[in-house]
Amino acid sequence: MIRIGIVGAGRICAAHEKAIREHPETQLVAVTDLDMEKARQVAAPHGAAVYTDYKQMAAQTPMDAVILNL
Repeated sequence: MIRIGIVGAGRICAAHEKAIREHPETQLVAVTDLDMEKARQVAAPHGAAVYTDYKQMAAQTPMDAVILNL
């Protein structure tokens, strides 16, 4: 299983979240965005952790890859 984090829960994030959801060997484990509510909306269906600071996300959540939506 590849554990993935997302930095930035803006518009393009929906496409990345969908790709993660549809791939059987990936799992969304963390989402960070300055807008906590946006991050929660993306993370909730996956039970992923939510952050407003990408450094905190990197330090606290084991991940194999990170998608940067900047």
